[in-house]
Amino acid sequence: MSRRDAGERGGGGSGYALAEYAFRRPAEFDADDPPVHPVVVVGGGPAGLALAADLGLRGVPVVLLDQDASSGAWGTASRGIAHSKRTLEIFDRLGIAERVSQKGVTWNEGRIYDGFEDIYHFVIQPEKDQKWPAFYNLQQFYVEEYLAERIEQMGNVELRWQNRVVGASQDGDIVTLQVDTPIGQYHVRASWVVACDGANSSMQEYLGIETPMVLFEDYWAVTDVRADIGPLRSCTAWPTASSGATGRSSSWTPTRR
Repeated sequence: MSRRDAGERGGGGSGYALAEYAFRRPAEFDADDPPVHPVVVVGGGPAGLALAADLGLRGVPVVLLDQDASSGAWGTASRGIAHSKRTLEIFDRLGIAERVSQKGVTWNEGRIYDGFEDIYHFVIQPEKDQKWPAFYNLQQFYVEEYLAERIEQMGNVELRWQNRVVGASQDGDIVTLQVDTPIGQYHVRASWVVACDGANSSMQEYLGIETPMVLFEDYWAVTDVRADIGPLRSCTAWPTASSGATGRSSSWTPTRR
């Protein structure tokens, strides 16, 4: 495993050093009769990695395909950053919760403002002495890196980086995926294929699957800021008249576990 700055593709630097994984030649290139894998997971984000780890811990062999070579998303965004108590309980079962808790920042209370007026104060988890707090904040790419490292310890889950699925077909109980790699294309077969390739899933398009969706409109700004200001006591984002922004803002109070 090596590391690369997440902002390189955009021509700049972000300060985030993403874990980068080497391409490994898939066994299908050298097999006269490629095997039918029990499960193939498409997508190496939090959902795909967590599913692969969970199945691996239950003794189910898994092949995971991801089109990129690194954890996280290219660019400078933290993306998924707030992990709830239930997520931490799942991470505990998968074996990465302690790493998340050591790296992240926890919070349990916040405030909602209308302009500068404090209109609501909330405590998410009022009960004390819980094993896990209401939330941990930690950048998505750290979680993906921890999951990938946990999977490498299992032995029955194969992570195939730089393997981009470009087609899929189903014949009876077997799904065949067409996969593009740095050394050419190959086909991988599976009894079960799980599409974990995001909201704009190519897999769903290839297999003609329509996912029911419920949409609602809301406006959020998730901003990554680098600042040498020591431990935070609270954090508040205020809309300003000069920016043309109006409406409500929020504040949260970070704590250490």
